[in-house]
Amino acid sequence: MAITVFVYPYTEIAESKSPKTQSSTESELTPDETTPSESVAEEDSFMDWCLNREQLPTAARRTMSVILQRAGTFNCARASENLMSLSQLDLSTSQISDLSPIQSLKTITRLKLINNNITDLTPLKSLTNLTELNLSYNQVKDVTPLQSLDNLKLLNLSYNQVKDITPLQSLNKLNELNLNHNQVADISSLQPLERLTYLFVRNNPIQDETCPIRPKYICQF
Repeated sequence: MAITVFVYPYTEIAESKSPKTQSSTESELTPDETTPSESVAEEDSFMDWCLNREQLPTAARRTMSVILQRAGTFNCARASENLMSLSQLDLSTSQISDLSPIQSLKTITRLKLINNNITDLTPLKSLTNLTELNLSYNQVKDVTPLQSLDNLKLLNLSYNQVKDITPLQSLNKLNELNLNHNQVADISSLQPLERLTYLFVRNNPIQDETCPIRPKYICQF
C-alpha cells in the first residue's frame, strides 16, 4: 500500500503564528492479532509495541492509534513494514502526549510533532538518525533527552516552556535552531554550535542580547 506523508517546508523552521486546532477522532482499535501478555520494553520493535497496544496506558494507545492511521493500516505486520520504509513522519495536531511508541521508529530522519500535548521527550533519545525535528507548540520544559541526537540539523522548539538550553550545546551539526517564545534567559551555552546559520530567540527573557556565535546576525532577538 502506498503511503503519502506530508512534510512542509522547513524555512525558518516552519513556525506558524497560530496553530490550527484540529479535532482528531481516535478510532477504536480492533486487535487484528493475538495480544501477547508480556509488557513492552524500551528496546522492543514497533511490532512488539503494536501487538501489545491494548496493554498500553491510555496516552500511549492514543499515539499508537495515530501512528497506525498514518501507516494506512491497523494490521501490525503491514504497519511495521510500511513504517520501517519511511524516512519522514508527521504527527502534528494529533492530540498526543506520550511518545513511547515512537521510540522504535529508528529509520525516521524527519519528524514533525507540532501542536500536541508533549512534555516528556525521553522516548526520542533513541532516534539518533533524526536530522530534522519540529516540536513547536507543545509543553516541553526539559530538552535533556535531545542531547543524544547528534545528527540534528534543524530543530524547532518554539512555543514551549524551555528554560535551560545547555543540553543542546552537544548538537554540533545544527544549522537552524528556533527557540522563539520560550523562557530562555541565557544563550551563551550555544557558543560551541559553530555550524549554526540561524538562531531564533525572539520573545524570551534574555538578559544579555549578545550573540554567542559569529557572525552576530545569526541571532534573531
